[in-house]
Amino acid sequence: MPTNKWLILTLIVSLGANVGLIGFLAGRASTADLRPGPLDPTLGFARILPELPEARHDELRPLVREHMRSVRPSIRQIRGAQRDMRAAILADPFERSALESALARFREHLGGSQSASHASFVTLVEQLTPAERQVLVEVLRREPRHRRFAPRNHEPPGNKG
Repeated sequence: MPTNKWLILTLIVSLGANVGLIGFLAGRASTADLRPGPLDPTLGFARILPELPEARHDELRPLVREHMRSVRPSIRQIRGAQRDMRAAILADPFERSALESALARFREHLGGSQSASHASFVTLVEQLTPAERQVLVEVLRREPRHRRFAPRNHEPPGNKG
């Protein structure tokens, strides 16, 4: 009879593992729509173009190009503000007011860029059919695929073993 004990024990463990797996999968499926997306889902809205038929792609491409031309100056301003922030952080002696000022300029340029981007987004969405808007929502929920490099391992200076 010892074989029956092991058989029963194996059956119970197997049942427990299956119930646990089913519970895990059901939990993941029920929270799939609750996961937060990117902070600003309108970023990268041009990712819809490859999902559309070629004719629609060609029709909408000029809107996306115009958007890119319109945000280029604000991106330059944002990068300039980022350089100012780095300089303020690295300044010796450190001046709190210089960093606060650089952060304020960064916020101002970022807000302007975001407003322009959102206006372009609305213009694009106006041109889409209901089915294309559904595709856009699905595209915006996906993670962007622009991660080409592994993150760098940055160690703070002076912490080298």
